Amino acid sequence: MLCFGQRMVAKFIQLFMGPSEGLRAKLLRGVIGGIGIKAVYLPIQFAVGVLLARMLGPEGLGVYAFVIALVHLLVVVAQFGFPAFLVRSVAVSRAKNAFAEIKRMLVGAGQIVLLLSLTLLGIGLIWLMGYGFKGIPHSALMAGFFLIPLLALTATTCGAIRGLGHVIVGQLSEEIIRPVTFLLVLLAFWSSGIVLSPERALLAYGFAAFLGLALAVTLLFYRLPKLEGNTLVDTQRSQLLRQSLPFLLLAGAQVMNYQTDVLMLGLLATQEQIGLYRVSLQVAEGLGVVLYAASLAIAPQLARLHAQGDWLNIQRILVYSHRGGALAVLPLALVLILFSGPLIAFVFGEVFRPAQGALNILALGKIAYATVGFSGLALSMLGRPGAATIIMLVTVGMNVVLNFVLIPRYGIEGAALATAVSQFVVNAGGILYLWHQLDYDFSALGRRKKTIEEI
Repeated sequence: MLCFGQRMVAKFIQLFMGPSEGLRAKLLRGVIGGIGIKAVYLPIQFAVGVLLARMLGPEGLGVYAFVIALVHLLVVVAQFGFPAFLVRSVAVSRAKNAFAEIKRMLVGAGQIVLLLSLTLLGIGLIWLMGYGFKGIPHSALMAGFFLIPLLALTATTCGAIRGLGHVIVGQLSEEIIRPVTFLLVLLAFWSSGIVLSPERALLAYGFAAFLGLALAVTLLFYRLPKLEGNTLVDTQRSQLLRQSLPFLLLAGAQVMNYQTDVLMLGLLATQEQIGLYRVSLQVAEGLGVVLYAASLAIAPQLARLHAQGDWLNIQRILVYSHRGGALAVLPLALVLILFSGPLIAFVFGEVFRPAQGALNILALGKIAYATVGFSGLALSMLGRPGAATIIMLVTVGMNVVLNFVLIPRYGIEGAALATAVSQFVVNAGGILYLWHQLDYDFSALGRRKKTIEEI
């Protein structure tokens, strides 16, 4: 039955999109596959969020959310930008059939990420001996720090798999195995009557992350092109560090922009407010499923087209992606805004109803974000990660300032407003920069340039 369905999809693509190896067909297959993965991931992740909220309560969920936000920030440092770097660089080397170069990058990146992860883990454990965060148990932070190498190595491995052209396979570990395992462990706790604490939730997440890493490594070895002989290659780690540094700064700025409000709520508000905000953020992020799936599909295509200098097709991909994303997000966001209060109370519990104001603000922000949401990806894949980093760092600074001003006065609504504004500004700034540098408008309002034959 599955094979029959795959053949039907292939026939559909060939009928409506042209030859199976055409650009549109490849893009459509990637988008459909990405949406399929997200269609499985989203309800699973949503169920995980519901269980965590109901089993931990606002305060316990706040502790868990704060630790996860801190860990994700440290994971970005441990990754050193290699997930995005490998997507682009492996795709370019694969187009040139430079398989020895691919092996060099993968071995070197793996060594660097492992060393950085273990270093950060050790520093975190030493820091806990004398310091910590007010209101956050040391045991929860310790459990969180052990997630660093698992998450960093998984993301790096999955980036390499996507760079090899296996977009769907490159999402299985992070989007399927990890959340499914986490959900099953939580359900086991729920059914057996075990009281869930933030520490236990983090340990369960660590077990799921370990299984995800094991699958990612297995898939990479299976998909990696075979080289003749077993000759060792010079990894040139110092060169890799220089090349991946702009991607590190960009990824760090992106995560900081995303996690700033959660971390600053931990500094300026209560753990209960963090828990409320976590619920609103989780629901709002569901609106971005189409954008995320499309980004995974178009990233290798953008890198390949950039290597070929095909700017017309680059513009076509980005403009169509922005338009399609905006049309998909708009009706969903409006429906969510109309029913946010009853939805939150019914799913997460009446105690989480105060999160509806923050959810409405985040939903409005998603509508604006969808029109320019792929600019950061475009900057990275088109060889301009440095410019993207500068724009992002400016936005992070604005986000911090807005949080300092808005959180004390408006609480979680202020944090939501800071996030919505900063996410739109960073991507709009990237679009304007590319327009100025390349004379191509990649936003949803961009008009496609005509070829010489069309003029």
